[in-house]
Amino acid sequence: MSRGYTLRYSIVQFAKETNGIDDSKHEAKKEYGGISPKIHSFGTKTRYFGIINEFADWLYCQEIKRVPQVTSDKVIQFLREKAFRTTQKTMRTNMAALKNSFKLPRG
Repeated sequence: MSRGYTLRYSIVQFAKETNGIDDSKHEAKKEYGGISPKIHSFGTKTRYFGIINEFADWLYCQEIKRVPQVTSDKVIQFLREKAFRTTQKTMRTNMAALKNSFKLPRG
């Protein structure tokens, strides 16, 4: 996501950058060396953006409105709160959505 922009603007930009709904996943895999950086499934897109928007809403409640304000600690806190009410499979999906959308430094 865009590093200095608001969360909402960055989510819109991420959606544009990763939209592969009308693109061939097979061709994208060939072009990018085996893994497509785009989302080719409506189901995956719906699920990922549901998670990303839920995280953004959670951040807004904590007065975090810009991407540079998002820290690894905030991601961990959000995921820990969700862990009490979700399955392990759902947690993996949540982590994948956040990992792919918020390019955060490790630590």
